[in-house]
Parts: sequence; C-alpha cells; structure tokens
Amino acid sequence: MTRRAPLVDYRAMSLEGVMLIARASLVLAMIAAAVVCRAFAAPGRRGDAFMLAGTLAGVASGVAIAALIRRSAGTDWSGLVACLGMMAGWAVAAAWSRRVNGEV
Repeated sequence: MTRRAPLVDYRAMSLEGVMLIARASLVLAMIAAAVVCRAFAAPGRRGDAFMLAGTLAGVASGVAIAALIRRSAGTDWSGLVACLGMMAGWAVAAAWSRRVNGEV
C-alpha cells in the first residue's frame, strides 16, 4: 500500500499570513503607545503637536535607517528600527516641548 499526499494542506496559516498579522499587531501597538506617550509626556495642544512631529520624524528616520542596513543585515528590520526611531523622536519632542513651554 502506498501512502498518498493529502489533498488539503492542514496548516492554519502560511508564513506570509503570520508576518502580516505580526506587522498589523505591531502597528496597533505603536498607535496605542503613541497615544499614551502623547498624553503623559507633553499634555496640551502644543505638546500634542510636538509629540506628533516626533512620532512622524522618528518613524521616518527609523525606516530610512532600516533601508540602509537591510543589505548588510540580510533581513527586514524596518519594524524594530521604526519603533526605536519613534521612541527617540518622542524623547527629543518631549524635551523640546518642555523647553519651548518654559518648564525647564
């Protein structure tokens, strides 16, 4: 008796599906973290503008850096480096917001 391959693949999800779900959850976590940090680090309308600018600049610089190191690393680091860039952008924006508002 020969063994036949199954006609249906019983795996729940492909690797591409897992990566898509992981990236979507990372984006949701980044949005939630941005909301919390904006509320605590720089309250007020002006502080929100600084934190939004820091978020956008940090993510953009993180993705740009990830594009530069992608060839040497051999894998896609854009998600991780974008998160690190976003945190660096928040740190700079919170410090700048305090300085502009005269809290330092």
